Amino acid sequence: MAARLEPVGTLVRGRPGVLALTVVHSGQQGGVGGSLALPDTGPLTARLTLPRGVSLRSGPAGDGWTCVGTSCRRPTLAAGGTTRAYLRVTISGTAGDDALQVRLTAPRAGAVMATASAGVQASGLPALFAGTAPATLEAGGNSLLSCGGISLTCHDVRAGRRMADNGDYNMTRYADPAAPRGYPSGAAVSGARISVPGTVLWAGLYWSGTGPGPSQATARLRMPGSDRYVPVAATRVDTASGADFGAVYQASADVTSLVRRSQGGTWWVAVDKKAFKGGYNAYGGWALLMVAESRGPQRTVAVFDGFTPLPRGRSYTSPLWAVPGAASVGLVAWEGDRALASERLTVGGTAVGGSNVAGSRSDGTPADWHTFGTDARVLPADPRSALLAASSTTDSWLLGPIALVSDPHL
Repeated sequence: MAARLEPVGTLVRGRPGVLALTVVHSGQQGGVGGSLALPDTGPLTARLTLPRGVSLRSGPAGDGWTCVGTSCRRPTLAAGGTTRAYLRVTISGTAGDDALQVRLTAPRAGAVMATASAGVQASGLPALFAGTAPATLEAGGNSLLSCGGISLTCHDVRAGRRMADNGDYNMTRYADPAAPRGYPSGAAVSGARISVPGTVLWAGLYWSGTGPGPSQATARLRMPGSDRYVPVAATRVDTASGADFGAVYQASADVTSLVRRSQGGTWWVAVDKKAFKGGYNAYGGWALLMVAESRGPQRTVAVFDGFTPLPRGRSYTSPLWAVPGAASVGLVAWEGDRALASERLTVGGTAVGGSNVAGSRSDGTPADWHTFGTDARVLPADPRSALLAASSTTDSWLLGPIALVSDPHL
């Protein structure tokens, strides 16, 4: 029996995180006259040693594993079998950086120890969700600030028939005339068509724009088939500032329980008219990122949270996890310009989305629709390792959450 313990993404102080525990039962042992078949292990028990300020969250951990206190248990593992548990942890802002370890025991197998490949860090991309399922990624979004006023070129730019960006216009709130009524008077509102092939396993709503981060941020979400906008209070607000984009923020909320049984169709999001600060080079928009069940094979899937500013000439790297080959990447990004093709994203050394990955395009909008700094897309990838890298040369942009789904790699 062998065990491997790995952080999913980065374990970041002050943020929730996930550890992946993989257990392999080889099924054979050497003996006189050749190999001998081993029996099943009997019930597995994994006891964790965690640094100060790190605690294991109780509950199901996938594939028959259940965690309570500092231990996780699973029924027997057959000879030749492999199992993986996703251990959710809570990390305080003052957590220590000692090694995370696990001791695995079973009645019919020798005890084994494993140490996590990395400990708690000050920054990085923490995992919000991780699992193994017949999963697919879905994403979409739209702008909430747009060109307008007396501009004679705005209509053509919105439709993608003319090249310009938010730096060329006095950006103001955008209210799609096709939006169903019921949103607050004067609010910004827009929609995107997003399919849902099965039960939603995880969903996050993000809205971001120019201005100081509010102490309380609320968006209103109208799901397909619903007759009302439901208030969604942000559970986290991240802020950033810089000479290239001023003060900006990203608000986010886990909306899994709200949308779990939703059907695909047009999703509408509204925010208060004062949610974002308009003006030249301002942006504002929303994105919905989802993990849903499909009818395909089992896949590993993880969602990594972040709000990382990338000023011109800067780059950023962070570990991801479980990147064996052909995959799909769910991307949320902000403030990227369509006319400045320099934003690059690589996963495992292979490029995702070409040379302008943050080009103001979002799934669920009309072809070539210009979202003025909002990108919410699912893109193909073929990574060779578990490292993300983002950069830009002539444009500044902000990397939001990233999701990754790929074939199982146990």
